[in-house]
Amino acid sequence: MLVKEKLQEYYENSPFNEDGDINKDTILLYAGPYLIPMPNSGIRREAIPYHDLHHMFTGYSNSRIGEGEVGAWELGSNCWQRPITVFLNLGGVSTGLLYSPYRMYKAFLRGCSSKNLYSLPLNKIYTSNVPEIESYLFISSKGNNKFLNYLSLLSYFGLAALAIPFLLVWGWVYAKTHNK
Repeated sequence: MLVKEKLQEYYENSPFNEDGDINKDTILLYAGPYLIPMPNSGIRREAIPYHDLHHMFTGYSNSRIGEGEVGAWELGSNCWQRPITVFLNLGGVSTGLLYSPYRMYKAFLRGCSSKNLYSLPLNKIYTSNVPEIESYLFISSKGNNKFLNYLSLLSYFGLAALAIPFLLVWGWVYAKTHNK
């Protein structure tokens, strides 16, 4: 089965439209226990197909905890290829830390021994077979520096905790200025 076909199945079984809600003007982002409105920028629209593919391949759900898990996994897999993903993932991880810190920890460490898809062209991913992409994503943990992994984990989780107040203020200001 091609990845594009599997992604269509994924969208059919998810709470999103067949395009993953890419065309919405505003999205809701998890920040701690809250959902805050954010503009759906062009940069985010470019990143979301990759993020959805990561949900599909890792098996992490679209729930509050699942968004945190895929965020932690992406951070662990070094998602700096698209810096917006770091910001968005911090919101999801901040929520996940409130509900299930252990699952965030496990997802981050799983990401440390994985690759993500952000550096590959979407066309190449969509026309690949599912097992090809799975074997690309999930690599061996040999050669990982555990000390650096734990240091990164603490750094990201600290940033996620600090992101909550910023995201809440942003959401409040955004809601006030766009709901006149």
